[in-house]
Amino acid sequence: RREQGRELVYSTRRTGPRWRRSVYEHSGQEDIEACCETLCERLAAIDEAKPLSVLPIYSRLPADLQAKIFEPAPTRKVVVATNIAETSLTVDGAKYVVDCGYYKLKLCSNGCRDSWCARHFVHSKSMRKARKVRDQLVDISKGSLELELKKAGANWDAIRQCICFVYFHQAARVKSLGEYNDLRTGMPCHLHPTSALYGMGYTPDYIVYHELVFTSKEYMQCVTAVDPKWLAEMGPMLFSLREAGASRKRHADLHQAKMESEFRLAQEEEAARAAAECLRAQSRSASRSQIVTPGSANSTPRFKTPRRRTNL
Repeated sequence: RREQGRELVYSTRRTGPRWRRSVYEHSGQEDIEACCETLCERLAAIDEAKPLSVLPIYSRLPADLQAKIFEPAPTRKVVVATNIAETSLTVDGAKYVVDCGYYKLKLCSNGCRDSWCARHFVHSKSMRKARKVRDQLVDISKGSLELELKKAGANWDAIRQCICFVYFHQAARVKSLGEYNDLRTGMPCHLHPTSALYGMGYTPDYIVYHELVFTSKEYMQCVTAVDPKWLAEMGPMLFSLREAGASRKRHADLHQAKMESEFRLAQEEEAARAAAECLRAQSRSASRSQIVTPGSANSTPRFKTPRRRTNL
């Protein structure tokens, strides 16, 4: 039926009377953008086609682009809009309205999403806000930045690192259950009891947050647990790592063991030198004792001449 609607626009464009505006209703942003592209491609394929302005209109379209449908144009104009335009917009000078015949059951869709959020203890309003933020990031990435989009899958650390990269200047360290101190100002700040991090069963050591809201206490909103190494990497002008607790003790133990090993080695080398010196001294003493001095007790003994026998 969408294709039939587009064909009706083409036929009206070729054979209908000279009209200034036409409205073609669709059910959503993606459908509208696809329809506009298809209309432009089909009109480009028509020989000697007269100029035609194809303009989309939907809720997330910037205001300056939305205003173009109301501005006078030197050429003929077709406005591709959602079906809500039938009740909320009045386009002066429209000669034809083409309805694709489709509509979205938003109540059912929202009901399903709300049920999913309730089962997983997630605020549906926050999820809708997150969806809008994601759509904006996708538009910026594909448009002005021309980046290739990749899915993170189950790699949540990649997402948390991206958040840390933006909010590293609003980081806090745990003080007690649900209570933190801002790393830059030292100001106490708290996790709200409704926060998902508050009911995890343990409190993350380091977090980043979007903003502080003061009621009975300073409560942090949009809180994400982060690794302190990320803070040092992404905000070296504010943070640096230092060894603490068990790490310092382990380092001290290793240093002490190294010193003791070097001391034992030095003692062994000193003992070996002393033993070698003793051996050399004994060797010199033995050499001196082997020298014979004439007349001394240690000289070679004299042999007596045997007495001659006298015959009687």
